Amino acid sequence: MLTLVIEFGRQRRKFDLKYPIDINLLENEIKSKFDIEEENSNEYLIQIYDEQINDYIDLTSDFSYLTNNKNLIKGQIISRQLKPKVAKQQIVGLITLESIETSLEKWSQLLQNIQSEITKELQIVKETILAVKSHYKLIDETNNNEDSFSNCEILTNNCSPSIEYNIPITVTYQRFQTGVDFQGQLSKYYNPTYFFLRISNQTESYDEMHKHINLYYNSIDSSQTYFPQSGEFCVAKCSNDFNWYRARIIRLIGNEKAQLIFIDNGEITEIHVNSIQPLISKFSDRPAQALACTLAQILPFTQNDKCGWNRRACMSLENAMKNERLSTGNVLLKVTVAENNQVKWPMMFIHISTTTISSLSEYMSDLYLSRRCSNIEISEYWSWKIRPEQYVLFNLSSLINQKQYFIFNNNQQCSLSYDQTIDMIIKDPEFSSRQ
Repeated sequence: MLTLVIEFGRQRRKFDLKYPIDINLLENEIKSKFDIEEENSNEYLIQIYDEQINDYIDLTSDFSYLTNNKNLIKGQIISRQLKPKVAKQQIVGLITLESIETSLEKWSQLLQNIQSEITKELQIVKETILAVKSHYKLIDETNNNEDSFSNCEILTNNCSPSIEYNIPITVTYQRFQTGVDFQGQLSKYYNPTYFFLRISNQTESYDEMHKHINLYYNSIDSSQTYFPQSGEFCVAKCSNDFNWYRARIIRLIGNEKAQLIFIDNGEITEIHVNSIQPLISKFSDRPAQALACTLAQILPFTQNDKCGWNRRACMSLENAMKNERLSTGNVLLKVTVAENNQVKWPMMFIHISTTTISSLSEYMSDLYLSRRCSNIEISEYWSWKIRPEQYVLFNLSSLINQKQYFIFNNNQQCSLSYDQTIDMIIKDPEFSSRQ
């Protein structure tokens, strides 16, 4: 099918051409579309581009129109290839694939029904076993000695350790004074204002603890229902590698899921409550390994308070920190804690240098990816984006930790909502003056 595209002035119009083409009718239709009055129509000349001669030719052959005072209306004919319709039977293998899809869907539904029936039968068997044990007054060895797991190694004993339900467990957060230096490695990165580091010389001892955590929680009887609460420390099974990690509940999502943060690497995710267990005191001695950090004295290059970090700035800083590992084989991020005394901020302000870059803050500014500022300006700039629970998760002293636990776990009915409770904590004068 042919289409004539005409441009005149700042207007463009399309005209579908049908055989046979009536030149006079087409000319009148073009002039009508461009609002050219009939009495002035002789002052306009329509020309069509011809690819064969690489030039424009007149639409009409009336030589009486030829004059140098004509207004030219120029156009070009383009062809549109219509794709032929193809029947399903003409596509090789399509019908076979559709039949396979239908068959697999039926098998999937059948397997789901079988799994549901097996789950019901398994529950009946478990209830029968409990009834028989209760009738004959059998005592489970794990309930006979609640502390048995602490007196024996999991791999060399046949005892199944009991878990500590409803016992308040807290984990301290590491926070350092201004000027403290340490070598760190990047654990979880979101943007220059929000990322997590781990201290290099603590890795070996944490790995040993993490090994025992997995040995313990893979051996316990997890049939007892555990209902996590907001703010609680716990352990959760990661869906990526199916290992158990220490975590903390941020908030519950309905009755089946919880949003939590893995306190030793900074990963935030949503997990089904069936994959969450209480944290026992044995694994609460070591402080949280993930340090929530903010690169000091820089903000996004834009002056617009509503704009955050762009993709180029985020990737540039991340690559600067990760490339250090690739080039040297070791993590050589030298971290210095910046001034934090006058700023109420959930993360720890830090300066970072590498063997090739003396200051990542200056590096970002020199590339025009950020602008220099004070740490107080950073807190004011981002305050509208920080959720209240982030102050509780990342900026706790022991005093605030005790207050927060008391509010979350007291037996009395509290009229405050979760967010109102957190607001009450962070507005406490002891919180603001704890530095």
